[in-house]
Amino acid sequence: MTSKAEPARPLAKAYQGPFHRVPSVGTWLCSLPFAAEEDLEEPDEEVEELQQIISEQDDELGRLRATLETEFEFRPSVGSWYAPRQFNNLRAARESYLREMRSMARHALANALGGAFLAEASASESQSEAASAAQKVDLKAVR
Repeated sequence: MTSKAEPARPLAKAYQGPFHRVPSVGTWLCSLPFAAEEDLEEPDEEVEELQQIISEQDDELGRLRATLETEFEFRPSVGSWYAPRQFNNLRAARESYLREMRSMARHALANALGGAFLAEASASESQSEAASAAQKVDLKAVR
């Protein structure tokens, strides 16, 4: 119940909510300063640049769409796009890349081992001379 001192308020006005200070869209639109007709007649350089960029992107999008339609096929069962002609080429390229990387790893390992062997041999020439003399003795013993 309401007391006689305070008149009853409608529920909508009783709770104004967190947005009670935000003006309505109509009030906001009416408060915007509108451009004069002179400004609207001449397009800005920035607008022209943006329109040129948009047209270039539209052209590129058209080229990509044409490529997609010619090079790729859509398989509903798979639910994705794939390139049947390029798939084997991609697989072959990947395999050749892996072969090349393995070959480079083998060469790097051989170079590292050879370099380590040469460094060890040059570090102690007397040991290498002793080893070669021992090998000569072993060869003479085998004969």
